Amino acid sequence: MTAGHRADPPFGPKLIEGFRPRAILADRAYDTDAMIQVAKELKAELVVPSKSNRRFPRCITKSVYKRRNIVERVIGRLKDYRRVAFRFEKTDTSYFGFVYIASMLYNLNPTVNTP
Repeated sequence: MTAGHRADPPFGPKLIEGFRPRAILADRAYDTDAMIQVAKELKAELVVPSKSNRRFPRCITKSVYKRRNIVERVIGRLKDYRRVAFRFEKTDTSYFGFVYIASMLYNLNPTVNTP
């Protein structure tokens, strides 16, 4: 968990710790040298569009990048639960408990079309 006023991209490499992904999908904000280095170390494909100020833009697999939309829709559905969207809980443990409950309710009745 990060503070609400902190940007997420600097924490990108920490989010991947302990995982062995074949591909890392993220939006343009995560186009950092640290993420590129982590992807190389893990031998994972980095599917992140290049920022406009990158000297040598990377090519990405658009069909893989399109699948990021599925994750975005699920997160959006979890935010339908007010306690998850506005984070009323004071502790991280309580907040994650409600995220798990919202996830279970979503899995019981998914309304997102997935391919």
